Amino acid sequence: MTDAEIAALDAIEAALKTLRARMPPAKPSGDPPVTIAVCESAGLSGMSESQIRRDCAANLYDEGGFGIRIGGRWRVEKYRYIEYLDARLRVCEVASRLIQPDEVCGKTTSQTKPDALASAGG
Repeated sequence: MTDAEIAALDAIEAALKTLRARMPPAKPSGDPPVTIAVCESAGLSGMSESQIRRDCAANLYDEGGFGIRIGGRWRVEKYRYIEYLDARLRVCEVASRLIQPDEVCGKTTSQTKPDALASAGG
């Protein structure tokens, strides 16, 4: 695993810790969704806003996902988004064990923003 891949995984783990620290222990069922802005999601997760909007479109809240369209703008249901990031981290961990040294996996570049993660307070 490269230093960039390790840094990306570390950024996702840090984002999960930050999000979990900022939320109440559990969301009671039947309550309305708790949403955060795409820009806040980007700052916490280290992903670009455009990637989060694409993820919202592919993971609609009414279909069990986290993307909610309100007034023409995407909002992120934070409890489901945390679950999504957690699952994504598990997939990355498994995939990283399958990648051999000096092997290229896809064409993705890291978009982690450690400074944004560090400054995202609670």
